[in-house]
Amino acid sequence: MKTVSAFLPLLGIVLSAVVAQDPVPTRIKATLDGVATGYPQPVDATISLNAGGPAGPEISLYGGQKPELGLFLVGTKAIEFELPMGAVLLVEPLVVLPGVFNSEGTMSLPIDLFDRGLIGMPFYIQGVHYSPPEIGDIFQMTRRLEITYVEGNIQPPLYYKGPPLTSTLVRTKEPERELFYEAVTQFYVPTGGYELRLVGIDQNNGVTHVYLWLEAPNPDEVVSPDAELKRLVVGFGEEPQPNIELLVMQTTRGMQNTQVFQLAALLERDY
Repeated sequence: MKTVSAFLPLLGIVLSAVVAQDPVPTRIKATLDGVATGYPQPVDATISLNAGGPAGPEISLYGGQKPELGLFLVGTKAIEFELPMGAVLLVEPLVVLPGVFNSEGTMSLPIDLFDRGLIGMPFYIQGVHYSPPEIGDIFQMTRRLEITYVEGNIQPPLYYKGPPLTSTLVRTKEPERELFYEAVTQFYVPTGGYELRLVGIDQNNGVTHVYLWLEAPNPDEVVSPDAELKRLVVGFGEEPQPNIELLVMQTTRGMQNTQVFQLAALLERDY
C-alpha cells in the first residue's frame, strides 16, 4: 500500500527528496482533537499514529470487524460539518482512501515519518467505520488526527561509524492523557542477519540517553545478500529530557568485541 505522502501531491503539495545522510531529518507532532461521532453509541472507532506498526509507522483505524469497511479522509483543512446518523465531518477531504478491517479489527495506512517534503505542511486525517445494513447498521467517525512535520535539529559531532541510520522524535497529544514521546530509529544494513536491540535508557543532567545494540552477523553465517531495514521504536515512560542522545554499540556475532557506545544522533525535544 502507498504511504500518506504518496497521495499528498494530489493536494497540491510538492515533496522534496529525503537527505539520507541526515540522521534526524524530521520530528513529528501528532494531535487528536474533536469528538468521535455517529451510530451506534458509544462510538468504538478510534484513530492514531502508530509508530510501531508491524510493517512500519502507520495511521491505524480501530474498532471494526472483518469484513466491515473503513475510510481514511485526508485533507489540509479542519472543519465541522454535521452528517446523518449524528456523525460530524472534521476534515475537508481531498483524498478518500477506502479499505477493509482485518481480523484484528484494524485498518492501516503506511506513513513515512522521515519525509522532509512534508515539513511545515500540516495535514488532517479522520477515520470512518461503516457497514451496509445486511452486515450491520454502522456509521461512525473518529476524532481528527493532525500530523505536523517539524524540521530536524542540528547535530553535534557524531562518533558513530556504521550502517546509515535515521531517527525521529514523535510527540503525541491526546485529550485524556499527558504528552507521549517515542523515538523511531531505522538502520539501513547491507545484508540480512543483523539484530537491533534496546539495551537501556537513563537520564542525567538534562539528557536522556538511549542505548542501542546493533549486532552484525558472523562472517561464517549464511545470510541474505540483500540490504535490509532494521527499525526500533523506543517509548518513554516519562517525559524525556530536552536532549535525547542515541548511542549505538556495534558488535559481530560470535566474535570478541569491544563494547563501546558511540553517539549516533541527537534528538531535541523543543516542540
